[in-house]
Amino acid sequence: NIAIKTFLSSIESDGLDETIIITPRKKDCDNSTTEINNIILNELIPDTSNQMQLGKKCFRVGAKVIQRENNYDKKVFNGEVGYITKIYDEDKGKEKIKKFSVKYKLGDSEKEIVYNRSELDQIDLAYALTCHLAQGSGYKTVIAIIDNSHYIMLDSCLLYTMLTRAKKRCLLLSEPSAFIRCVNTNKGVDRQTWLKDMELR
Repeated sequence: NIAIKTFLSSIESDGLDETIIITPRKKDCDNSTTEINNIILNELIPDTSNQMQLGKKCFRVGAKVIQRENNYDKKVFNGEVGYITKIYDEDKGKEKIKKFSVKYKLGDSEKEIVYNRSELDQIDLAYALTCHLAQGSGYKTVIAIIDNSHYIMLDSCLLYTMLTRAKKRCLLLSEPSAFIRCVNTNKGVDRQTWLKDMELR
């Protein structure tokens, strides 16, 4: 609840593109991106009259989304973020095909990609991202969540990645024991390689 309230107040000053919630898990817990994204969608776009649904995920016009796989035919790639601009039916003879379009912005240029309903699994809502998906990006405001439902994933690399996505401010919401596990766990120590035995030339 704190994360969502902070997100909604932060987008008023920093905007949707510069505000993000980061959490380790994609599904199967209250603090997953799937659950948080659905709550934020209902807060920002409550109108359900024109929407598409895939499992627990809903998509509406105006929703912020992220492409989750490379689609070379459409020239849109994993990690690109955009907004749904249209959801509509296209007449194909006697049948109607549900379609939707997403506008992606790349620097100063834009591209609009048209999808069939059957390609809905290629996108996810993007108000909250997993730590993995947020890597390499930066935001003015980052709201990071760690708790013991993410126990197996907690380590110092995950914590470092979350905190360093913030360009201006970061709110870290954590159970104390989960934070301590992050600080005290470095899975990188266990990596075994032969690099030290290789002759450098």
